[in-house]
Amino acid sequence: DGATFTRVASPLGRDDVTMRALLPDGRVLVVRGSDGDADGDVDREELVVMTFDGGASATTLFEPASPSRLAVAVAPTGALWVGLRATAELHTSTDGGRTFVRVAGAHPHFRCLEARGAELWACGNNLTSGDAFALGVSSDGGQTWQKRFAFGELCDALPCIRSACAGVFRSTCVPGLCGAP
Repeated sequence: DGATFTRVASPLGRDDVTMRALLPDGRVLVVRGSDGDADGDVDREELVVMTFDGGASATTLFEPASPSRLAVAVAPTGALWVGLRATAELHTSTDGGRTFVRVAGAHPHFRCLEARGAELWACGNNLTSGDAFALGVSSDGGQTWQKRFAFGELCDALPCIRSACAGVFRSTCVPGLCGAP
């Protein structure tokens, strides 16, 4: 009923594990090497693992060629996507993670990734990474992205965002919107 909680050992006997999905059949998808800080800018040696027995053992599903923070999405169909922040790559699996294929196209430097129905939503960073958006959506499995939001479109923005619009990131702000130059 949620009235009390019991602390359990970290999955896989490690402290650097972040649970990303609990699948209906009891499998748990985790990112090993993660410190849980989705906003951290230091690329780490993260990899996607699946545990079938509550963390007693695990199988590596995806390991990038070079260190990168990873964003992971799981669709209700069981399809998996892994977005790499360092290289702005997107990989997908339709066979439960046994094989992954790189998705062609221009992708953001993934800060988040979520499957919602037939859509894939992603966070980028148009201020510092040169991405086309801060929040985008794809209806074709990540081959193309449509901007839903970009930094610089914030009305009544925090002073640090306003100063970024007046400074080095001026080209990312929408001219005239909310007082942007």
